[in-house]
Amino acid sequence: MKEHAEVSLYDLVEYPNNPRIGDVNTIYESLLENGQYRPLVVNRKDNVILAGNHTFKALKRLGWATAIVWYVDVSDEQAKQIMLVDNKLNDDATYDYEKLEKAISEMQDVGELIGTGYTEEALDEVLKDLPTEVDAPAQNSSKEPAEANLNAVIDVVLLLTDEKFYRYKKAIGIIADYHKVNPTKAGLIAVESYANKLVRN
Repeated sequence: MKEHAEVSLYDLVEYPNNPRIGDVNTIYESLLENGQYRPLVVNRKDNVILAGNHTFKALKRLGWATAIVWYVDVSDEQAKQIMLVDNKLNDDATYDYEKLEKAISEMQDVGELIGTGYTEEALDEVLKDLPTEVDAPAQNSSKEPAEANLNAVIDVVLLLTDEKFYRYKKAIGIIADYHKVNPTKAGLIAVESYANKLVRN
């Protein structure tokens, strides 16, 4: 029997020796912006996660208590097949780069790259993969080149102990709730406020 359910993170078990190395930081950011829009795939008999192990890690880092899961009833062999094919399908997927560039650019134009998994640097990488004739405007084109977007998104990495990360997350959460912004913007507000305080002193 298959079903959706919301369960405690403490009831779930990571897949042992999962060969996939996922980007937990990007998943963390996506969860903050978009919530959990895709369930974890979990084997009912032992609560082992077959797909979504890195989402599980990001959920734990966020301090969330529960996760949405899709339960399946499979043997150990089928469980391993699901884990392997889920990883392989992600590896085999590719893009229509013109459509991808258009979608990212549209988000960039409204200043909403946060939560997409892309930065300005990643957008440059996408543009590099586009065929040359797509990059160059037609010679008879009268369209003016778009202005450069100055709201670049830069990754900031914090090397914190678990205790300091918990304190940081709690403080940023308070600032984000007060200003009704996402944690990334809350961090910027905190830094700017402290810098302004130092300048005034």
